[in-house]
Amino acid sequence: MGVSKSFTVIALLVVYCSCYAQQKLTVKQLRLQLGAKQTPVQRITTLQDLAQAYIYMPEALPKDIDSALYFTNAAEKISLKIKDEKALVKNALLYAQAYRESDRRDIGKKYATGALAKATQNNWEGLKGDCFVELSKYFGWEQGLQDKVKTLEKALEAYRKGGTQQQLADILAKLAEQHLNISENKKVVAECKEAIKIYRSLKQEELGDVYDILGIAYTKLGLYEEGVKYSLLAAKEGEKNGDESMNMASIYNHIGLAHFYNENFELARQYHEKSLEYAIKNQADGYIHTLTGSIVNDMYPLGKKKEALAFLKDILKRYPPTNLESLVTSRLSFITIYRELNDLNNARKYCNELITIINGNQDRIRPAVLFNINNILLSYYYRAKDYTAAKKYLDKNREIAFLSGDNASRRYVYMWSFKLDSISGNYVSAIKNFQKYTAIKDSVFNEAKSNQVSELQISYETEKKDHALTENAKNIKILKQEAEIQKAKIQTDRIIKIVVYVVVGFCVIIMLLLYRGYSLKQRSNKNLEIKQQEIEIQNTFLKRLVEEKQWLLKEIHHRVKNNLQIVMSLLNSQSAYLKDQVAVTAIKNSQHRVHSMSLIHQKLYKSDDLAAINMPEYINELIDYLKDSFDLDHNIYFETEIEDIDMDVSQAVPIGLILNEAITNSIKYAFGANRNGRITVKLAYSHDDYFILTIADDGSGLPSGFDITKTTSLGMKLMQGLSSDLDGNFRIVSDNGTKITVEFIYHYTFNHN
Repeated sequence: MGVSKSFTVIALLVVYCSCYAQQKLTVKQLRLQLGAKQTPVQRITTLQDLAQAYIYMPEALPKDIDSALYFTNAAEKISLKIKDEKALVKNALLYAQAYRESDRRDIGKKYATGALAKATQNNWEGLKGDCFVELSKYFGWEQGLQDKVKTLEKALEAYRKGGTQQQLADILAKLAEQHLNISENKKVVAECKEAIKIYRSLKQEELGDVYDILGIAYTKLGLYEEGVKYSLLAAKEGEKNGDESMNMASIYNHIGLAHFYNENFELARQYHEKSLEYAIKNQADGYIHTLTGSIVNDMYPLGKKKEALAFLKDILKRYPPTNLESLVTSRLSFITIYRELNDLNNARKYCNELITIINGNQDRIRPAVLFNINNILLSYYYRAKDYTAAKKYLDKNREIAFLSGDNASRRYVYMWSFKLDSISGNYVSAIKNFQKYTAIKDSVFNEAKSNQVSELQISYETEKKDHALTENAKNIKILKQEAEIQKAKIQTDRIIKIVVYVVVGFCVIIMLLLYRGYSLKQRSNKNLEIKQQEIEIQNTFLKRLVEEKQWLLKEIHHRVKNNLQIVMSLLNSQSAYLKDQVAVTAIKNSQHRVHSMSLIHQKLYKSDDLAAINMPEYINELIDYLKDSFDLDHNIYFETEIEDIDMDVSQAVPIGLILNEAITNSIKYAFGANRNGRITVKLAYSHDDYFILTIADDGSGLPSGFDITKTTSLGMKLMQGLSSDLDGNFRIVSDNGTKITVEFIYHYTFNHN
């Protein structure tokens, strides 16, 4: 089935990292402090804290910004009076924040730039970091994203040189968020882990936003279990705090996506449904439709295609699409589910609607989203056998994929090129495209392995730093003890020297052991690399053998089908020279039997699966052939109910011949001249591994006194013999017409879901 999801438009919603600052005083508390007796420096600090409280007040009004400017101005006057240069830089930053928040960004940026120049001149690294953080907020979401990241990296460098641990943790969290937006996922992991470690050292345990960012990064790296782990930590913290905001919807969506990409579809569905509950509670219509598409894609791999369709219709009835994104998402979901149900008429309807929507909004749809839309349309037209239209959307996606340079997109382009070239008989091009598809797929697998190695390396480096910090703490303790002992008793010097020698000796021994372990590990890795190369060579050889076998089998099925067609043509030619109606009828019956087998081989050489037949498609095509052969009017109606299942050729051939005999008998003998009738064909699951094939008509029924054991009919004997080949139980009864049932054991195919 693959995990392409038929690529509906699903994007990871990145939540913004909250500032893990220490607990701030309220406006009321700060105003009370102003009334108390304070030194000039204390008063400046209180005024600056008040200004910042007003700037970042939730849904700040113009009057709040005015209050912030008033208190900043008051702090500035005192700073000038006592000539406090640092305080003046902080005041400039407050002016910048206030003007930016009130959408006077040009003025704000001038203040921030001036503050940076002053902080740089005086080597105030902590303040330099604050200035870079403020300047990063003047870059846009798309055009300036790289510049925003570079500016935050400068802030990190400054804080490492002279900032507090709180500032360092906060900037790491901010930078991780921005690196996530540009898919620098390995950097995100390293930054989040360092931030978490610092926050914990500061006794700050509410780290939900950092956990969520870390979970998303792991998911993007293909480390789905780690992604789920950290996203669950974020969810646990949100639940503990009673959070019911869209933040929780985002977190549960991330968990669902991680499970989906890891092919745990039931778990993915559960978390996407939980996310949907929060989205509905917060009336987030756009996100509701995004999650609906995710849930539909979770359900159909579980075989719940009809339930998925009912769910989709219910959501759209309750929450009609209100914008371009939700319109596109809902149409993609309908096309996907109708395609999976093989209801191509309804799928075509939504394809046409989607094409109309995107033709009128080309400039509003991002290339990545347009690629997914084209992919859905391509898969529909391929299923509908409109290969010209399919190639049109493949060409569009090829242009997008090669402009973006995205390996995942190029992989899908090569996969569809392989399929369409194979259909058109361009086998040389098909093989080349398949090789390119395989090469990219292998590179993605190797990248996932590389990510796992990087994760181990990060863990190792973290443990190494922890060990170094522990050793430093021990050394400091020893030095303090030495100072105290030296003051109290000089005679203990000798003992201390002995202790030092012992410690050094142990360190040398440990280093030698570590070096020996390292050497052994290097040799072991070299041996593993050699074995890995041997395995890869063998795998390549085996893969080539399998591909050659598949092409050979396709050619065999093709030739068998052609030979059977020739047999049918010969029978048809022979019947033209026969005058005996009985002989002509026998020839026609033989033609029908040969055609039922020919259909099998036709499907096999056109299918990717060379051993199994999709029964709904096969049975419906066989019925259509018989209707055309007998030139039926609309007086005989066929009703089918076929389980969506693939069967091995060894079972599909007998079933096709039984259907041919039974339907032919019903058409010829069940109904009188011009009488309306119904023929029902069912293939359904019975119990355990048993299926039941049923062919029933509402015609005249069996002759009086009919005894199947005494019949001389070739058709009846043929159906009985074929039922035995299926290890099945053949029954024929009169039940408001004639009813034939064959109960048999289903032999599972290799790729049975």
